[in-house]
Amino acid sequence: MAFAPQDPRTPDPSDPIVDEGRVDYVPTPISVTRARRHAARLVAEWGHPAFADDAALIVSELATNAVRHARIPGRLFRVQLTLTKTRLRIAVSDPRGERLPRPAIRRPATGTAVACSSSAPSRTAGASANAPSARRSGPSST
Repeated sequence: MAFAPQDPRTPDPSDPIVDEGRVDYVPTPISVTRARRHAARLVAEWGHPAFADDAALIVSELATNAVRHARIPGRLFRVQLTLTKTRLRIAVSDPRGERLPRPAIRRPATGTAVACSSSAPSRTAGASANAPSARRSGPSST
């Protein structure tokens, strides 16, 4: 019988929290560096220096995503590390999770690229859709 995995946000009574650290950062590129260094230092201080580089890499990826894709003006992002007896949980989130970021409004491309491509002659003009090639061979009859 298979069981669904437990939600990692729900504390497991059989795996108590040993240590925890969290810091809120301004969503700027320098914050990614600070979060990465902080995570490596925490993991090493908690007695697991062999995992410090791995934790730093994971935090760096997640924090970069937060800065790059989920930025809301005036909002911070949170990096939280939780150590239990059997696992290290790394989470990057919005500390105020009451609303999600709105997707950016995409406007249609305008400018010379559109004008040039729309006025460029087609290479296959006059070719039949069933023709094996758009090129015509032989002498021109015009």
